[in-house]
Amino acid sequence: ALRDARSRCHTEGDSEEVCVDCRILCMSRPITSAHESVWGSDLLKTRADFSGTDDELGGSLVGRHLLSLGHRRLGHISGEPWISTYLDRRRGFESELAGNPGISYCLADCRKGDAFAAAKGMLARSDRPTAIFAASDKMAAGVYAAAEELGLAVGSHLSVVGFADLLEFAHLRPRLRTVNQHPTTIGSNAAKLLLDRLQSPQGSSQPVELCTAPQLVIRASTAAPAQHPTNKIS
Repeated sequence: ALRDARSRCHTEGDSEEVCVDCRILCMSRPITSAHESVWGSDLLKTRADFSGTDDELGGSLVGRHLLSLGHRRLGHISGEPWISTYLDRRRGFESELAGNPGISYCLADCRKGDAFAAAKGMLARSDRPTAIFAASDKMAAGVYAAAEELGLAVGSHLSVVGFADLLEFAHLRPRLRTVNQHPTTIGSNAAKLLLDRLQSPQGSSQPVELCTAPQLVIRASTAAPAQHPTNKIS
């Protein structure tokens, strides 16, 4: 029976073409989109159910946290612009910064996944950010590597926040402050949505959305900006 349904889950690095093709192929079957919402005028015809994180709220939590520490020079490394999760995280982060006086903000669109190069460009500036929000933990690892190469210490010279709370990056030191998405809940909700569609194929044609509230995980990669931050790049 499950062969008559399709569940889609974004993996980092998917191309725009792959994302579109997967959805178009599934247009005549029940669909649940897990983690990434279906958007765009053509793709909305799929009327997919959705189980995921409130990514905009997650971005807002990060912005609020960094502002509360006193950061006013901030950077954001985002991902491919056609991936809704990255767009929503950026939107939430920027909405939190808006209206705050004295904010210096730089954005890097990391389309090819090279967060190291994007971060290195940001950190080489004379007015380098004192805090960087990376749209994924993988990107945050690239920020760590760039900071190390430039002689900047994460947690003192530079605050870094990621997104996803993946075990793959638990080795980073200092430990990465990040946003937990509650993936088990997302997967359980996605399965429930699919089974509901299979059991009631003549049910409502309106898509159902189950959104899980993210949580900012307290760790050591952020701190108040240094009183006399170094601009020397060694």
